Amino acid sequence: MIPQAIGFFGWKRPEIAKKTLTALARCPGIENWPLVAFLDAGYAPETLSAVSAWQASELLSTNIAFTKLGCSGNLTRGIMLLFENCSERFIVLEDDCYPAEDFIQYMEAYLNPKQGAEPSILSIASYRPTWHRQKHGLVMPEYETTPGFHCWGWGTWKSRMGHFHNALIPVLGDSNDNSWDTRLNRYAAGNGMTCLIPRLCRCLNIGTRDWTHTAGEDLRKDEWSGTEEPSEIRK
Repeated sequence: MIPQAIGFFGWKRPEIAKKTLTALARCPGIENWPLVAFLDAGYAPETLSAVSAWQASELLSTNIAFTKLGCSGNLTRGIMLLFENCSERFIVLEDDCYPAEDFIQYMEAYLNPKQGAEPSILSIASYRPTWHRQKHGLVMPEYETTPGFHCWGWGTWKSRMGHFHNALIPVLGDSNDNSWDTRLNRYAAGNGMTCLIPRLCRCLNIGTRDWTHTAGEDLRKDEWSGTEEPSEIRK
């Protein structure tokens, strides 16, 4: 068992996977976060090549599904394996969740024992939802908690394993109402649990094709902690 890891989830979008892994590799502190990859059946060989070339931290394993699991199935098996193999905490990053340079520093700062000791917090998100930005703009503290769960670049603690098991098992499929993230959001909201979100997004969804529910999103520069222009990253 290891203290912590990053679970990277890939499918058949090698260009996006390669871009996200390259961005992750440049994040200060990444050397302390071993990578565990989860590829669904039907993955592109180039996606496997991009994962196999990972050198920014230890590549612990590449877990390939030999039957099609779908988005919910692949995420659920990976999340539960991360719970089983990490003694403290882990981060989940899908192939289209592009991290800002301070992504690891942000996640480490809030995936800490103090936040983990607060039982109402289910997870730490690196993304601030659109509705929250539209309602509050930039007028908020560096972070706050909101009801539910947000799935673009997130992390949690070993102690939350039972909640995730209750929310995700058995896998019900990828329809909007049954998808893994919808079920987690519904479970958290229904059980009085929250997600910690940042004032500035540390993750940008660059998915533009073969997406399950959301086709990605452009952020304004003042909503994003990275040095790059968000609208340029998704091109």
